[in-house]
Amino acid sequence: MMNQKFLPSLLFIITFLFFVTILQMGNGNAMPFKLIKRELPLCEDFKFITPAGGEIFNRGDQLKVSYAKGNSLVSEINSITVYYKQAGKGGEVKNLWTGSLPFESNPTAEKTVTLNIPDSVDWVTYGTDDKASTFMLRTWGRTSKGPDCVIYSREFRIDK
Repeated sequence: MMNQKFLPSLLFIITFLFFVTILQMGNGNAMPFKLIKRELPLCEDFKFITPAGGEIFNRGDQLKVSYAKGNSLVSEINSITVYYKQAGKGGEVKNLWTGSLPFESNPTAEKTVTLNIPDSVDWVTYGTDDKASTFMLRTWGRTSKGPDCVIYSREFRIDK
């Protein structure tokens, strides 16, 4: 049997250690919380290299789209979509490509697509005039560790 004089001291020490542990966890200094707080760089620095922005293309042009993997965990690219953003609105115009473009061991990836903009596109809705409209590309990058990454290119124009 434990000495009754020792029991209050033991209880005080256990209580003290409990509260110190709780305070440590609140500051992020306890080991389990450091592991939980660690953020994985899922999409870090995954970006378009081209189009660089400001270019003017024609409908039907071949466009070389290139990407930098950066420090991200993106393993492959799954789609390239022409997208517009005008006056606070945005939307898909046309999906140009869907498939699998792996980064493999390369820090960059490239895919050539045709700017097949449909004749039915309302150029005034998408642009500032009826001759050329402002667009961008949207791409989905797949990661093996979690959610996909979505990025947008800089704006470019497509002549009607």
